[in-house]
Order: sequence, then structure tokens, then C-alpha cells
Amino acid sequence: MKKDLQGLLLTLLVLFLCTSVEAQSYFSKLIGENSVDEKASRVGQLADGSIYIIASNDPIGTGNADVALHKLNSQGEEQWVKYYGDQDSEYPSSWVFDEVNGKITFLAESHNSDLTLSASIFQVDLEGEIIWNQEYNVDSGSVALRGIVKTEREEGYICVGFTSQPGGDNDYFVLRVDAKGTEIWRNIFGDEKNEFGACVQEISDGYMIYGDYGFTNSSGYRVRWLKLGFDGQVILDAVHDWSFNSGCKTSLKAKDGSIYVVGESATRSSPSFDVFLLKFDSNGEFLWEKLFEATDKGDAGFNICEVGTDTFLITGYSYNPQIENTDAYALMMDKNGNLLEKKFHDLGSNVDMGYDIIPSVQGGYLLAGSSTISQQNQIFLIYDTIDALPKPNGIPLPNDRIFKVYPNPTSDILIIEGIDQTITYKINSVNGSLIKSGHLKSGEPLELNELSSGVYFLNIQLDQQVQTHKIFIE
Repeated sequence: MKKDLQGLLLTLLVLFLCTSVEAQSYFSKLIGENSVDEKASRVGQLADGSIYIIASNDPIGTGNADVALHKLNSQGEEQWVKYYGDQDSEYPSSWVFDEVNGKITFLAESHNSDLTLSASIFQVDLEGEIIWNQEYNVDSGSVALRGIVKTEREEGYICVGFTSQPGGDNDYFVLRVDAKGTEIWRNIFGDEKNEFGACVQEISDGYMIYGDYGFTNSSGYRVRWLKLGFDGQVILDAVHDWSFNSGCKTSLKAKDGSIYVVGESATRSSPSFDVFLLKFDSNGEFLWEKLFEATDKGDAGFNICEVGTDTFLITGYSYNPQIENTDAYALMMDKNGNLLEKKFHDLGSNVDMGYDIIPSVQGGYLLAGSSTISQQNQIFLIYDTIDALPKPNGIPLPNDRIFKVYPNPTSDILIIEGIDQTITYKINSVNGSLIKSGHLKSGEPLELNELSSGVYFLNIQLDQQVQTHKIFIE
């Protein structure tokens, strides 16, 4: 009887511990200082689970904002924060998170004392130390950069934003720089309308530029796209044939080369926005638009990521009718724009806005944004999932059991350094499908000859603990 009771207690204890671990796998946290107005712009994650958030940092009452780069561990606990700026106010917009080369290249917008804007590009390493930074100006006017991608044809970056002269309307501004930020060329596109460049993607024969196009006799906008050659000259200039006020925020080039542009649009029944999506093929040809109609309280899409060959996540803000509040959300869709699932995230504030969403290396997704609390913005970070996404792989291994995986990228084998006993491994595709699994002993290489080129997740398991590495197959 005593042994049976001890066994029952032990079973209950194990169940309690397992339940506690599972409950702590996901999290929702506010990041930063209470006395500072902060908005997250982008989030990124390394294969070891480390998380980076870039945000604006505006101490209340000082009028001097800086760009802040936060590094957190896999559980969302802050490790350090670095600041970038001068006597003027600087705000981040977009970035290139280059995990393979250990570089973060981000755009910053300076609000100068003469009421003009100037644009900067910073490149920092994974410890937040500046590698280089460059500032870009126009004569007696303003310039700001909103979108950036790393170029594949020639090393460097292509950026898009807007420029204006005092008293004049805004025009598209496109900037091509080399790998150290040195300007190669710039170009300005515009007429008598008010135009803003929002995002850019490289395609096989040039660049696709997306932004907003204002109409002369109204305050309404439509999405405009330009196809430029590699020399910056216009090949195609088009405005979306759409009946309602609409605009775009960002874009994504999918693994198959197609481009998705996400933003907001009014609807037939309401001037309030709903989430808006446009799709283009790999040559930049427009395919279709999709409107995710919701309530008449206002919704928008701010960012999009790919979580599988045919699956995508969008985030932004949306009115949540269940609690009558504006919340961040994760919207899952297929490659044809069909809604699969939508999940609200309420941080207990008046307004929660999601600005970026990415697949997590542990399964599920990371969502970063800002919550408005007592008229002050604060960064939030959410780690969660929805039913169709892979679940977390297990309890992360402690820091003293970090394995080194190399070479990465690779084409045939991986060496896992630090194995002192037999480990179990699993290799998953980005959409969670199991590609390969098995066991490895100390000194035994992992053969990968059968894997196609692409990105995979390697899960190394010891007992119930798991370490995840993102691997790149050439």
C-alpha cells in the first residue's frame, strides 16, 4: 500500500512538472523601460534561440529619441540593449537580419532641428557594435528610407523611401549602396501627387518598388509599383486599379520567387481599413488582390512571413469584437490568400499593434509590436502558436550544453561539436515536416547529401531537453 501511494505521488509530481514546463513554453512580455515611449519595429532570432528587437526609444519629456537594439534569450529575458543616435531624434523603420554573416543592417530616420528629415543606414554585429554607418541627405529638403533588402546580383543593398522639398509633395526615393553603405546611385520618381516608397524586392532582371500614390483631388491613396532595371531606370510604372482608399506597408519574396505586399484598404461598406494583400509573380507581374474583411472598426496588415511552402502569417492590428478592443493578431493564410486561422493577442492595454512576425526556431512564431498603456507605448514580445504550426520541440538545453554545428552553410555533412554521449536528432523543414531523424555518437558526422538546397531546423535532443539550430543547405 505504501509503495502504491509513493508511486501515485511520484506520478502526480511528474505530471505537475510536465504541465508546468508546457505552460511556460509560450510567453507574452512587455520589454523595456516604463518611463520611455518605445515601439518595436522588427524582430529576429538566431539558431540558438537568441532574440533581437529593434525599436524606437523616446524618453518622455526629452524630445530626443534614439534607435534601441534589444537582445533577449529564448525565453524573452533581456540580455542587453544598445542605443544609436545623436542630438536629433532617430527612429528605425526596417532591417536586414543576416544571421549567416552575423550582421544587422537597419534603416534610421532622423528628425532634425531644422524640421527636415535625413536618412541613415547602420550596420552592427550581433553584439550591437557598429561596423559602419552612413547618412544620406538631399539639398534643402527631407529624405527618409522605409524599406531595405540585401541584393543578390551584386553585394550591397537597395533601399526605398521618400523625399520632399519645403512646401512640396513627397516623391519616391530609391537608393542603391554597396556592402559598406557607399552610395552607387539614387533616383527620384514623382509628379504632382503625394507618393511614399514603402518596400522593395529584387527580382531576376531588376527591382520591384512598392508604395503609396496620392490622388490630386482627394486625400485617398492607391498602391503603386515600379519595376526598375539594375541601373535604376524605370521599366514599368503602374497604379493598382482599385476603387477604395488603400496603401501598403511591407512586402515578402517567397521561396518560389512570388511577392506578397501587405497593407490596408477601405471596403465597399466602410471607410475603415481592413487587411489588404496583393500578389505578384517572380517577374513582378500583378496576379491578384485579397481583402480580409472584418469589422468597421479598423484593421491593417503591417508585416508578413513565410512559415511553409504554401503557408504565411500576417500581423498588424485588428478590432477584437469579443473584448471590444484593438489587438495585435496572427493571421494564417495559404498561398492563394485563403484565410486558415486568425488569433488575437491582447496585452491588457487600450491598443496593441503587431509590427513584425517571424517563425520561431522552436516552432510557433514570435510577434513583436507595441502596447499603448496610459497614452505611452511599450514594446511587447509574444511567443505563441496556432493549430496549424509546429509546436515547440521541448525544454531548451542549458547554456553550458551548447553544441557547435559546422560548417553552416553546408552541402554534404555537418559536424556537431560537444557530443559526449549518443544524441537523438531530427531535421525539419521550415513548415515543420520531418525530413530526417536518427542517432549520432561522439565524433560521428551527420550526412546530409539527400537534402535539397534550402533552410532546415536541426533539433538535437538529450533526454527531454532540446537545442535547435537553423542550418542552410547549399
